[in-house]
Amino acid sequence: MYKAILFDVDDVLIRSKRFGDYFQEQTGVGAEEMLPFFKGIFRDCQAGKADLKVELTPWLKKWGYVGDADSFMREWFEFENRPDQKLLKLVKKLRDQGVKCYLATNQEKYRGDFIWEKMNFKNYFDGRFTSAEMKVSKPSKDFFEKIITELSKQKIEPKEILFIDNEAVAVNSAASLGISGHVYTKYHRLFIFLNQSRMKILTIISVVVVLLVLSFIPFFTKSLMMGGEIKINFWQKYFMHID
Repeated sequence: MYKAILFDVDDVLIRSKRFGDYFQEQTGVGAEEMLPFFKGIFRDCQAGKADLKVELTPWLKKWGYVGDADSFMREWFEFENRPDQKLLKLVKKLRDQGVKCYLATNQEKYRGDFIWEKMNFKNYFDGRFTSAEMKVSKPSKDFFEKIITELSKQKIEPKEILFIDNEAVAVNSAASLGISGHVYTKYHRLFIFLNQSRMKILTIISVVVVLLVLSFIPFFTKSLMMGGEIKINFWQKYFMHID
C-alpha cells in the first residue's frame, strides 16, 4: 500500500476543454498568435520566474481582448473549473484509508491558488506541490527530488509514493528516482491499477499465512500421534492390571 499519492491536475483531476481553444473559437484568434505566449513566457510564469498578470497584459492587446489581465484570468480559470467528482471521491476514500494525497502540478501562482482555494481542493488534499512554489517544473527531476525531500520528513520513502500524471515523460522522470507511476487515461483504469496493487499485497499475505500453516502441520501431526500413543499405553496398562 502506498503511503502517499501525487496527483497531476490538468487532464487528470480537471477534465476540461482548454480555455485557449475556446478563446480561439469565440474570437477567431489563431493558434499561431497564442502559442508564442504559452510556449514562451508562460513557462516562466509556471516556474515562478515571472508574474502572469504582468506578462499577459501586452499579449491581450495583440489578441484583441477587451479587458484587463484580471478579467481574462477570471474567465480562463472559471471556464476550466471542471473537477472530476468521481476522482475526488476516490481521493477521499484513499485519505480515509490513511493514504496521504497531494497535488503535483505545473501551475503559475494565480491559477494554483484558484484551484486550491476557489475550487476547494484544499479540503480534498493533504497539501500541494506546484511548480510556481518550488521554482521548477515537471518533468525535471528537481521537481520530484524536492517532493521526496519534503515527504521524507514524514518518514515516507520514494518507493512508498505513487505519482499519477497523463504525461508519460513526467511519470518516467519520477520513476527514475524510485517513485512508482501510473499514466492516467481513464478513471476505471486507475481504479483497476490501485486494486491490483492491493491484490498483490493480499496475495503475499495469503502466501505467508499458507506457508506458516504448512510449517506447523508436521508439529501438530507429531503431537497428535504422541497423544494417541499415550492414550493406548494407558488403557493397555489399565486392563493388564485388572487381569
